[in-house]
Amino acid sequence: MKRAAVLSLITCMLLLSSPALADYDVKVMPENITVESGSVAEFQILILNHGNKDVSFGLNIIGPHLTWIEQPGGITVDAHGSAAASAKIRPIGENPGSYTYNVTVSALNYNIEDVVKGFRMNVINPVDIKAIFSSNNAEKLIVRVVLASIKRHHGNLLFSVMDEDGNAVKTESVPFTVYGEDSFAAEMGLKYVLAGNYTVVASIEGTGISASKAFSIEPVQDVQKTTDVEDSLLGREIIITVTNNGNVVENDYQVYEETYGVTGLVVKPAECDESGEKTMCASTIDRLDPGQTVSITYMIEYWPSYAGWAAGIVASLIVLFVGFSHATSPKISKKHVSTKGKLHTIALDIKNPYSRKHLNNVIIRDWVSPLARVVTDDSGSLKPITRRTEAGTELIWKLGDFRGKEERVISYKLKSMVEGQLKMPRAYLRYRDETGKGSKVFSKGVVIS
Repeated sequence: MKRAAVLSLITCMLLLSSPALADYDVKVMPENITVESGSVAEFQILILNHGNKDVSFGLNIIGPHLTWIEQPGGITVDAHGSAAASAKIRPIGENPGSYTYNVTVSALNYNIEDVVKGFRMNVINPVDIKAIFSSNNAEKLIVRVVLASIKRHHGNLLFSVMDEDGNAVKTESVPFTVYGEDSFAAEMGLKYVLAGNYTVVASIEGTGISASKAFSIEPVQDVQKTTDVEDSLLGREIIITVTNNGNVVENDYQVYEETYGVTGLVVKPAECDESGEKTMCASTIDRLDPGQTVSITYMIEYWPSYAGWAAGIVASLIVLFVGFSHATSPKISKKHVSTKGKLHTIALDIKNPYSRKHLNNVIIRDWVSPLARVVTDDSGSLKPITRRTEAGTELIWKLGDFRGKEERVISYKLKSMVEGQLKMPRAYLRYRDETGKGSKVFSKGVVIS
């Protein structure tokens, strides 16, 4: 009985000599903090001692990335007093996210239950890509990113167009300054980039921060061909230039060219087909990449050479005879002289150039296309006899006799019934000479538009 009383007395004395159980409070300030990666988040751990004894405490912080934590030292809090310890956490690298930590406060000189308090740290990058948008066609790509930063930040955005094998086919760097949230855009040319599936990647240079967006380029086939001709005394050189303005590789592409009298080829075509005086040649280009230009050259030599002085003299005499005959023969020319809207004026010029030649019973015949109609007016020009048929309108003028060196001009008007060019047939002059022999002379046709 005595022994039990002594034990109770000792227990009471121990209880009276130590602070009450959990007779202190712990606060962490702030309980939630946002910090940039690479910066220091500092927390204050406040201990309030409600007991009547001075107490020494040990502090220990546990949580993710322990290497970030700078553990606080011990702290002594006076009876009925308070004290604060500083704890620092420095997040390193691009590890944005929310992290929860617990600080355990333990009394070192009294047997008091530990107190555990939690707090949260939100890590953000100094600047981050919040969103990426893109739009494109076969010619260009427009990409836009939204950046966010809690303080003013300068840097460069690198835009890269990546193919399906991870190769960069286009890159462009854009400087930026951002404070808060803002958007930045780049326009990248896609001409001659092969059709297919791609990804545009936007990254902040010097960091591991990036965002991407998939897109596709639709196929475009556009091969352009131009032909240049250069003449010289030795012959004619035909240069064909072929350019692939599309975004598809053209394999075994054939180029056709029709020409006359090909006697030598600088670039030999794959195949030539001769039909009369014409020669159709096909040249094959094994591979024509987007943006690539290939030239094909043909050389045409002038034939034949002179057969000799005799042939030359004979040819000259023939030319002189034909020229004299042509110069003294009656002539008719047909001309399109004016246009007013769809109303066109056609003139026929009839000449008898040789002074000793007399023309009898001169008749002029002309035809108007069925796609036009003759317009009559009150002008002083000689009126024709008009005959309408399904093939068009026939105009006839009976001019009677022509003396030597006489010239007459007659005209008429017509209205085109269609848009674009209209081809008018030839007119002709029919007459009889002094011996009664009949002859015809034709004009050239004309094109009105």
